[in-house]
Amino acid sequence: DGADHAEFTVTGVSDWLNDGTQTASVVVSADGFERGTADLQVTDTDSPTLAIEVSSATVREDASVDVTVIRNTGGSGATVVTLSGDTTELNLPSTVTIPNNSDRITFTVPEIVDGMVDGNRNVTITAAADGFTAAHADVNVMDTDSPALSLDIEAAAISENGGAATVTVTRNTVTTASLTVALAVSDSIVSVPA
Repeated sequence: DGADHAEFTVTGVSDWLNDGTQTASVVVSADGFERGTADLQVTDTDSPTLAIEVSSATVREDASVDVTVIRNTGGSGATVVTLSGDTTELNLPSTVTIPNNSDRITFTVPEIVDGMVDGNRNVTITAAADGFTAAHADVNVMDTDSPALSLDIEAAAISENGGAATVTVTRNTVTTASLTVALAVSDSIVSVPA
């Protein structure tokens, strides 16, 4: 078109990093021309923030999961991170430390086999540290337990002629519904209710 100039807009883009003001160089080039360069100061608007990555969003309760906590402030100094979540479903440590010269810490959360048929559970892991926006990640913990009954006999021994012991039957399922169980004995020297 023969114009000696053209205008375009440069827009700042959040990079998630809390890394202070940065210098961006804008470069233009065209065949037969020396390229032109201009610098632009980009003011950081990202606040110190944590992030959580999990190796799998779904894990069996008899398996472990790797968790990574990341800080967006770079690797200067150590940061103590407090972790929280349902510790009956995930064996979370109470704290982890992102070491100096690193922006992250990865650790393994070991399995918890609770012996209870309680269904699949969604667990929200929260990572918090002073001066940082907290992070959250969800993990679906798949129940691997089968319904089972157990017995606990109050006394280790009873006498043959009328001795009695209290027996407690326990189920590993979480429910408010009643359950009828059949009672049997392997020898006729003891009796149970009919």
